[in-house]
Amino acid sequence: MNKNKIKISSNKSFGLVFFIVFLFVSLLPLFKDGNIRIWALMLAIIFLILGLLNSSILKPLNKIWFKFGILLG
Repeated sequence: MNKNKIKISSNKSFGLVFFIVFLFVSLLPLFKDGNIRIWALMLAIIFLILGLLNSSILKPLNKIWFKFGILLG
């Protein structure tokens, strides 16, 4: 596959995906012992805010995540 044809996702979609992932991680323990993982909830909120703002802060993380996906593929 030609790497030039693959486009990196937007910072907005990257932030929203990681918001969902960290929200899931934070709420998962509710099914066992009832304790929310505060650290994951805080990260989820940060990713939500940065994703909605389409922040350039997410660009380096987005690139690293993209390269990791290419490496796995």
